[in-house]
Amino acid sequence: GDTTNFQRFLVYEVKPEANLYPDTTYYANYRVDTVIEADPLFAFTHKGGRHIRAAVDVLPAGEAYLQRLMRADSATYATDSMFHLQFHGFYITPEANQNVAMYRIDMTTSYMELFSRSYRDYAHTIVLDTVNVKYEFDNSGYRFNNASINVVQHDYTGSAVVGINDTLPGTAPLNKVYVQNMAGVVPCLRFTDEFVAAVEALKTQNGITYSDIVINQALFRIKLADPSIDVMNAAPTRLGMYYRFSDDKIVIPDYAYEYESEGNTLPYGGYLYRIPGEYRMDMTVYVQDLLRKPDTPRNVYMGATVGSEFSFGEATLLGSESPGAVEIQLTYTLIR
Repeated sequence: GDTTNFQRFLVYEVKPEANLYPDTTYYANYRVDTVIEADPLFAFTHKGGRHIRAAVDVLPAGEAYLQRLMRADSATYATDSMFHLQFHGFYITPEANQNVAMYRIDMTTSYMELFSRSYRDYAHTIVLDTVNVKYEFDNSGYRFNNASINVVQHDYTGSAVVGINDTLPGTAPLNKVYVQNMAGVVPCLRFTDEFVAAVEALKTQNGITYSDIVINQALFRIKLADPSIDVMNAAPTRLGMYYRFSDDKIVIPDYAYEYESEGNTLPYGGYLYRIPGEYRMDMTVYVQDLLRKPDTPRNVYMGATVGSEFSFGEATLLGSESPGAVEIQLTYTLIR
């Protein structure tokens, strides 16, 4: 899309029966059409930049919405909870089929202000009521029924990704795999029975069979297909590892992001090392679980770290069919 063109946005009202959970982000494949009204309330144009103010066009459904604002009694405006019982929120989306693009909107300084006034007479000279409502979209300082719905669609026409269809857990290994932030593609790592058996076989060395093996470190390394400067600049700086990479992310135990969010440091890492152009993840707990817990999931997905899902970044990685591109370095202790 062309970033110099103005982009037209539509504003929809969220349905009262939406049942959105507070303080939650709904990710890229969420069916937004099930929780919003059919007709948009308002429209506005925008093309980014600093300190932009755009006039809102009131559409027919928006006229009715403003009338509801006018008819609401003073108790409705007394508290957030009372207001939310009647006015449930907005969904803002770009209008379809536009040759435009906007990289991001800073929600911390974004708001929509609606002003409506009714009169006692047909000449509009005697004011009856005035309503001025300001909706702020920054949810960092508010904790009342906040829910963020984000929808992302990718057009892979003509790209390298379109030819591989879907890298499902059951498909054959690939020479190259792709990873993207902004709700793009994610690769699946499959830890096979042969891998587990090979680690178990380490118990027998020099004719001695040990009773157990303790994994001190399992360092996973995967290389970029092209470790050039431009490619590394465009790549995600860090990747997470997940059993499930969707709306409710389930991480491997080593990537305990909630513990990390409290200010603690994880051995996990997950960062891109520009020399020699590879990602490194400490998967020690996961590999130990593979040996001791038969129900440990064998499929692990690599994707954007929690909190960076809607940032930019993409990379092509060498898959397991490329010699030396994917490896796990084990440091272990044998128990007699």
